[in-house]
Amino acid sequence: MQESPSWQLQVGTPASAIAGDVFGYSGYDEHVARPVRRLEIGTPCPTLIIGLGSEFRVSPISSRSGFTCQSLFVGPAASPVTVEHGGELRCIEVSLSPWATAAIFGSAGGWPEHVSPLNEVWQRAGGELEDTLAGSPSWAARFEMLDQIFGSEILARCAPPSKLRWAWNEVRHLGGDARVNKLAASLGWSSRHFISKFQEITGLTPKAQARRWRFQKVRRYLDQTLLSLAQVAALCGYSDQSHLTREFRELGSCTPAAYRAVRFSDLPGLPAEATEAQ
Repeated sequence: MQESPSWQLQVGTPASAIAGDVFGYSGYDEHVARPVRRLEIGTPCPTLIIGLGSEFRVSPISSRSGFTCQSLFVGPAASPVTVEHGGELRCIEVSLSPWATAAIFGSAGGWPEHVSPLNEVWQRAGGELEDTLAGSPSWAARFEMLDQIFGSEILARCAPPSKLRWAWNEVRHLGGDARVNKLAASLGWSSRHFISKFQEITGLTPKAQARRWRFQKVRRYLDQTLLSLAQVAALCGYSDQSHLTREFRELGSCTPAAYRAVRFSDLPGLPAEATEAQ
């Protein structure tokens, strides 16, 4: 558990039966005497943000209009958004494999391409789910409840291990080093067939998925090391620092320098103002 006077993070490990498809639980609890506007950048995995008793305002950085909701679905293709709450926030973040996501919400063709209210893709959300979780006596009890909810869906409907699951895990591991033609050849498929089937199941082409995993690798270096941007660019396979910066702006809506430097003093994450920093 991590905590400070203004926030707490509790991490949970999914039950072993679903751990290959539910990658982790993170419980957040924030209490500050001011509104908070945060830049939220998605991950290559479909992600759920389940609010427990409070709503937040979501504003796409693009021209789309904002909305207020209690829980979110963040698909693998979703662009960054700003999320605002009034100073009190309690929620659970859950990362899923594409196969678990399909078992719970249906095939990837129906997943929103932008950050959306969770109840638009899951009828269970929008009141019942959030209220039940909020009423649980502890984070451990909430995580156990999610094990039961996800387990009943995933174990009954999740597709068994397949060539595509192997390929997705290879792309996840290799990131920017993944080569479509080599992966397709390993499966005995043409590149065209492989790309089509991969996107049908995961919601992204192999190249788009690899691009996001490489970006995720950059974020880890920026979060956990003091390496220069040029060093990070080289380690992650970008041609130079300028290439890294262009990619970071497109996928993260801020520069890598701002991502590293513009931080809250008393909370985790990035202020929305990171999008304006140079």
